Amino acid sequence: MKASTGYTFKNTTVKTKEVITFLKRENDLSKFHKWTKYWFYDLIFLDVLANHNEEGAALFSSMFKKSKTKTIFKFLDEESTLLEDIKIILSVPPKRFIQAFFKRLL
Repeated sequence: MKASTGYTFKNTTVKTKEVITFLKRENDLSKFHKWTKYWFYDLIFLDVLANHNEEGAALFSSMFKKSKTKTIFKFLDEESTLLEDIKIILSVPPKRFIQAFFKRLL
């Protein structure tokens, strides 16, 4: 699921299938969570929105103005390449994301 964007429909279907497959092999659901680059991207984006929510509309507008819609949907579907990720990341003003990144590191 994409907590940062609310984009959940396709990801919910995919994750549900993954959970079912996992539960057929393992009883401990706490071991299911996968730490992916997308999880980290969402974490940083949520930090930015939590601390600077008034900038949310401008961030999304910038992303859609500077990136191809197809690339954004690949990113939201967690199917983008690293190069596509970088293009999406560079499409938003970096200041708040850099701050959130370093805050997470410290």
